[in-house]
Amino acid sequence: MVKRFLDFIRLHKLYHKDDKILLAVSGGVDSVVMCHLFNAAKLSFAIAHVNFGLRGQDSDDDANFVETLAHQYQIAFYSTTMATAEVAQENGWSIQMAARELRYAWFYQLLQEHNYTYIATAHHHNDSIETVILNLTKGTGIAGLHGILPRNEKITRPLLFATKDEIMAYALQCNLPWREDISNVSNKYQRNLIRNEVIPLLKKINPSLEATFKTTLEKLNYIEQLYHQEVEKFTKRLFVVSKDEIHIYFTELKSTPNHQILLAGALAPFGYSFTSVKNIFEPELQQGKTYLSKTHQIVSDHEKLILFTRKNPQHIYEEIYDWTELIQTPLETIEFRILEHLDLNVIKLERSIACLDYKKLTFPLVLRNWQHGDRIDPFGLNGLQKNVSDLLNDYKVPSHKKQEVLVLESNGNIAWVVGYRIAEKFKVDTTTQRYFFGKAHEND
Repeated sequence: MVKRFLDFIRLHKLYHKDDKILLAVSGGVDSVVMCHLFNAAKLSFAIAHVNFGLRGQDSDDDANFVETLAHQYQIAFYSTTMATAEVAQENGWSIQMAARELRYAWFYQLLQEHNYTYIATAHHHNDSIETVILNLTKGTGIAGLHGILPRNEKITRPLLFATKDEIMAYALQCNLPWREDISNVSNKYQRNLIRNEVIPLLKKINPSLEATFKTTLEKLNYIEQLYHQEVEKFTKRLFVVSKDEIHIYFTELKSTPNHQILLAGALAPFGYSFTSVKNIFEPELQQGKTYLSKTHQIVSDHEKLILFTRKNPQHIYEEIYDWTELIQTPLETIEFRILEHLDLNVIKLERSIACLDYKKLTFPLVLRNWQHGDRIDPFGLNGLQKNVSDLLNDYKVPSHKKQEVLVLESNGNIAWVVGYRIAEKFKVDTTTQRYFFGKAHEND
């Protein structure tokens, strides 16, 4: 067992000879065997134990057992007691989720405070099988089929090479004592139900389930690597970055074989699932439709999909006085100036500039998000009123950009749709003596 343990560490390059490893030890047979193997392999390690306070005296006895184990190995020992049930209730979590969050937060704290290189947990091959079955039952992508990985950032699982039966046999061979957690026999937890009921049934079909699964997981791991390579090629070829947006053109997308599954992989970092991607294409691509994830937004716009970070729509109410010089908004910086003289040709150069007649304005002005129902008498239409939404359509503003547009308001009247059009009512003329000048600059 020690040789297989060291071979697994070398194969997956889990540790270097100078690494200090913090072992997560519950007192159960798996973690006790892990301690024994680390000691036999002469690796540098310490023990950390969490008392979750869920089983009364049994929990306290587990903590005492693990502390004694650390003294026997003459290594550093760390322990803590967590109010797991209370934390679960406060956050609306399950007990298992609360326990996981609490223990890993504490392990990482120990890692930083005492300069340990990695955390080691005693997950074994049967845990990996249970994970795959659980993921399949709930629905999963290819990542849910590779089982538990030997390393995930600072967390390592050096016992994944061994089955539960092999661990038990080693513990008995070495006369190792351990603690039994009575909650492991309860089927109210999903993993226990799989362990106690589902896997025994599967082993009736295939008595060599563990060996078969090990080979299958190795194959799936290679398939996953190939998939990620294809997703990376797909992303580089089809994702066109434009400022703070990503454009994905329909022509190239539809001509790519298996484009839906590749797009799902490319969009996964932005919070989209395979089901989300199917919704984009089924029954067919729809112009102007929006697809949301928790962090991002996709809009189907003419010949492409546009991906960008979601910005929570908010009404920005800023009072603008005649001494105001600069206003910073989430998307742009708007510069304001009062001018006594101005070359009127300047105001014709770009839409980002507004030049208004100072005497026609009522201060303070209000800078805010436009709202449905807002109307303006656009410059050049001789006082005819128009909905701001229609004005933005005239400028072909994409639907996902409309919510970000600001207006400058004077005494209830819109004087400027920022970046697009001023109002006829506030235009300068031959009688203008003072100019209220505004210019919008996009933030980098």
